[in-house]
Amino acid sequence: MTPSSIRNLLAAACLSLPSTAALATGPAAIRVENAWVREAPPGAEMLAGYMTVYNDGAAPVALTGASSPALGRIELHRTVMSNGVASMVAQDRVEVPPGTSVGFEPGGLHLMLFNPTRPLPAGEHINLSLQLDNGTQVATQAEVRRSAGAGMEMDHGHMERQPMGQ
Repeated sequence: MTPSSIRNLLAAACLSLPSTAALATGPAAIRVENAWVREAPPGAEMLAGYMTVYNDGAAPVALTGASSPALGRIELHRTVMSNGVASMVAQDRVEVPPGTSVGFEPGGLHLMLFNPTRPLPAGEHINLSLQLDNGTQVATQAEVRRSAGAGMEMDHGHMERQPMGQ
């Protein structure tokens, strides 16, 4: 290799660095904290998952789905109270504006986790992958936790699809 070709190679490598850094600030601007899944009795076909999603970037981002090898299917849901009964309304997307966070909490937004592939006892961790509207995925782990006290009565049989998230 000649000194001239080495210089050209180094120049090309240096030119590619800014685009790599720009890519890192896009998807890497989303972070997930305190992800957890409520432990369910053996044989349960539905569980709920919670977390806080932060958008540390300068552009809005939307969650459009999630998946896990430990579950058959995951949907984004919001709890809606009607006549004293909590119903689950599926969300096509959940917006996370720049510089903010969105909480997935009991009684509000949550992940509806369907058909666990195995029992998920308290203390275990499962892998989750969140899909974003820009086509990227954010990987995180969720701890399985025991429920603290009795929860609200929830009508899981009455699930609707809501076109616009959050």
